Amino acid sequence: MTSLFVRILVGAQWASVLGLWLSVASQYVSPVTFRYMSVMGLAFPVLFVGTAFLLVTALLFARRTAWIAGIGLLTCVMSVRRYFPVNFPSPPPKQSLKILTYNTMQFGAGEHDERDRNSVAVYMANSGADIICFQEGHASWQEWKKFITPVVARHYPYRDTVDISSGNNLGCFSKYPIVGREIIYTVGLNSSVAFKVELKQGDTLLVVNNHFASNKLDAKDRSVYQQLVKDPENAPVKTGIRQLVAKVTAGAYARALQADSVARYVAVHRNNYSVVVCGDFNDTPISYSRHRMAEGLTDAYEATGQGVGRSFNRDAIYVRIDNMMCSPDLRPYGARVDNSITASDHYPLYAHFQRKEKKN
Repeated sequence: MTSLFVRILVGAQWASVLGLWLSVASQYVSPVTFRYMSVMGLAFPVLFVGTAFLLVTALLFARRTAWIAGIGLLTCVMSVRRYFPVNFPSPPPKQSLKILTYNTMQFGAGEHDERDRNSVAVYMANSGADIICFQEGHASWQEWKKFITPVVARHYPYRDTVDISSGNNLGCFSKYPIVGREIIYTVGLNSSVAFKVELKQGDTLLVVNNHFASNKLDAKDRSVYQQLVKDPENAPVKTGIRQLVAKVTAGAYARALQADSVARYVAVHRNNYSVVVCGDFNDTPISYSRHRMAEGLTDAYEATGQGVGRSFNRDAIYVRIDNMMCSPDLRPYGARVDNSITASDHYPLYAHFQRKEKKN
């Protein structure tokens, strides 16, 4: 190999590794402080694959330089696990609590099955979940009265729905009494609400249901994104990237403020309650908002799930943006993104929980 090729390969490895490290570091930097850092987090999969490719190239043609990419990848193992966890199977115990979170996209925008039943309501009723948290539940009054409530009421006698401005809502269906709720924040279409669910007398679970701000990408933006991913040579690179970055950074800024509010609330209450935090975070596993929400909690999918766990099922966005976390006194089991229903632009995510035995 010529010395020029080796120098170029070394430079490419360092550039890729430094980019990868910046991407990992972005989850610890609030977009409120530096909003453009959030863009680096989105680049993590690309930078990781690029660094892995350079490692293989170095091993084939310049083995003595391969340590650069190798160290870069090794130092990012935990972030890789966050994106793509691999765990031993963890079958839930019989007495565990199953919790489901689902962005319903207006209950499937009124999608009905062959028996003229609301598809999302039927899925919920058959899910076997003990508690369901849903987001974007703003179906019509007629749809709720005729096709949603009659179906879910048979399985979930306790129901609470919080109306948000602009006609949006989120809520909780439960087999156990909902004995209280507290709105943590409401901004535009987004909200976080804490529901108190009494599992038995003297044992109340705090379930925090979240719908964080999206990047507000419209059909044109998503088309540009698909072009950039699939056909970058013919995509409007400069204008496309500029408009996507502007919306992504604005969304990250809003989510950071929302995640900070919820994290502070959870930190205050988790000493008094067992806590499950779930919902549509609208952000990747390598992001400030996801990192902030996970502080002091266990990510159920990272701990017990398998693979990417894609939860947004539209366009070229192949990532998990819905999450479920629990306080340290709870043990998660069998977290899974269920892709058996496509009525919404999200897949449901569920996990099982059981309280840990107290040590003497």
